[in-house]
Amino acid sequence: MAQNYEGVSECCIDDSETLNDAKTRAKQLAEQDVREKVADYIKQFSKNRNFTFSDDEIKTITASVLKFVNVRYGKAIIQAYVTAQLDDNDISEWLNKYSQEKTALVAQNEDLKRQIAELEQKLSVYESESKSKLQTQTQTIDPKIKSKDDLAWRLFCLTDFRGALALYDELIKTNPNNAEYYFCRSRCYEKLGEHSKSKADRKKYDELRR
Repeated sequence: MAQNYEGVSECCIDDSETLNDAKTRAKQLAEQDVREKVADYIKQFSKNRNFTFSDDEIKTITASVLKFVNVRYGKAIIQAYVTAQLDDNDISEWLNKYSQEKTALVAQNEDLKRQIAELEQKLSVYESESKSKLQTQTQTIDPKIKSKDDLAWRLFCLTDFRGALALYDELIKTNPNNAEYYFCRSRCYEKLGEHSKSKADRKKYDELRR
């Protein structure tokens, strides 16, 4: 069964506002008075049903279930009398919906954790395989190739673009002003479909060439 709550406020009319402005301001203050009264009730109502909410959450619930049904005004000093209805059934319905949504979110969160764990495992396997592949290719490459940049280019030619990319990353860290390294890394990104990074490296290459 719905209960009625009364909110009251008084406002003097300022020189800069009209009667309607003062009524609007008085109505807003009266509604705020109702919300504060209802919020205390909802907090206790929820607590009795083993729900604990923060003040901000109580405000959200109040805004969801409170229905303003009437407003009347006094005379002279602008007085606003607001009537609002609150039904315990509406609060219970909101709490049940909240509980169901929370349960669903917890399940989704657990599923996401599982997916992340699977992806991290796959990434670990991929990195291990890539490292092993790089070591194998390094051993089979012409022993005359001794410099890291030559090795990076040879890996690129062997279509091991990620292996080449890793080496160009190292080369750029040690020599960030070498334009050719940015050009070659740009080619690696391009082959791997990372076009925005490829474009950024090509831009850096052009800057260093000026």
